[in-house]
Amino acid sequence: MRSSIWAILAMLLLGCAHAPISPPPNDPLVQPAPNVELSQIDVPVSLNLLSLRAELLNKLPRPLSQGEVSSVMRLPGGGALPLQTTLRHKLWIQDVQLRVDGQQFTVVVSAAFSVQAVMQGGASAATLASCGWNEAPAQVRLRLQGTLQTGARGLQLSPGPWTLEWIRPCQLTALHVDVGAILNLPVVRDRLRAQVDETLRDGLGTTGIHAALSAVWPQLNSPLSLGHGLWLMLHPVALALAGVQGQGYVLNLRVQMQAKPEIVAVRPATTGLPAMPALGSWPTVTGFHVVLNVNLPLSRAGTLMDEVLADRTLLVGSHRVVIEHVVLYGHKQMAVLGLHLREPVDSLIYILATPVFDSQRGELSFKDLNFSLETESRLARTAAWMLGDNLKRQLMQRLHIPFSDAVHLLRTYTRAPLDLGAGLHAQIDIQEVHPQGLWLTPDSVQTVVVADGHLQLSYGLP
Repeated sequence: MRSSIWAILAMLLLGCAHAPISPPPNDPLVQPAPNVELSQIDVPVSLNLLSLRAELLNKLPRPLSQGEVSSVMRLPGGGALPLQTTLRHKLWIQDVQLRVDGQQFTVVVSAAFSVQAVMQGGASAATLASCGWNEAPAQVRLRLQGTLQTGARGLQLSPGPWTLEWIRPCQLTALHVDVGAILNLPVVRDRLRAQVDETLRDGLGTTGIHAALSAVWPQLNSPLSLGHGLWLMLHPVALALAGVQGQGYVLNLRVQMQAKPEIVAVRPATTGLPAMPALGSWPTVTGFHVVLNVNLPLSRAGTLMDEVLADRTLLVGSHRVVIEHVVLYGHKQMAVLGLHLREPVDSLIYILATPVFDSQRGELSFKDLNFSLETESRLARTAAWMLGDNLKRQLMQRLHIPFSDAVHLLRTYTRAPLDLGAGLHAQIDIQEVHPQGLWLTPDSVQTVVVADGHLQLSYGLP
């Protein structure tokens, strides 16, 4: 009878020793996203003044001015009766030239005109004199010079005065007619200036810049392949005009784009193109700061740790510890390492540790390893030799998760050209890499790295 009681007690103790250890709950603390400075990216925009010239010529009325006015005139020598005379004129634009030198802008308008003085007499009319009528027209040139400036409202032209140059003068000497008065050049000049100003305001101002930016806006919002399964998204949020320089027929604008660049491990899904923001102004920001988010599924993290354990056998004194599989998840601010042992017993034990991200080696490791309370209690009864520092020290040395591909990519992508499409290229110069944090979510390991440097956009081959 006594032997039966001892047998029952032994079975109960053995059963307790092999009962599964309760795991700590998977309840990691939610970590806030790191606050990363906005990036400044200069977007090159070129305006072709030849296209603007064609637009201006298309808008100008043809002819720009025409009409007739009645006047009473006397022929030279006096004595003759006054003549009832009609003065007719036409003025049309022959050409417009637009050029830029630095920030100095020049508009040259070449105009042709004709004038005719007709004497009215009953039902008939006789031409007294003419200039450019049924012959080569007379010509005048109007010139405007101004300075291009950037401001909160975009690109603006601060014009100087219009100047007039006679290319082929015309003087109706017989009648002592002032051709300038007939053409009413001040009115013509004002009309011409108004049309030129409107075209320049639209072509050089927000309309023209918006059209130029619209051509590259899709590329600025497209994922850029960095290789190794990583993608760069620029995420532009604001635009401002920062400078202007030109030469000849090409006007080069420097548009500053504020953005929140990030690198992701999965190609972003195709979504609608966001609306392009209006040109604004802001305090100057400097540098390029790209966020690298790496989300590693917990199942993949466990597989990686299995791989780095190699033969998965650890020697603790004269004892062997064989690890079949490693499970990783989060509990509060700690990482939980679930070790599925094959020796000395077939059991699952749990270790709490502090996760550490080594940005130089690009890997996740662990420190401050401690057994969970229930694990420690069980081992104290079944394998107390495992509770020493030897096993924890070996685990701390051998258990790590490589993130080297992503971080190494940031360190080696200095000045590497990226093709954005439509002839637009990007050159990235990464100067420093800063780990911003690493934490566990209920289903993944998330690490955030911020790389500082510069990003240059350009057209043509880099």
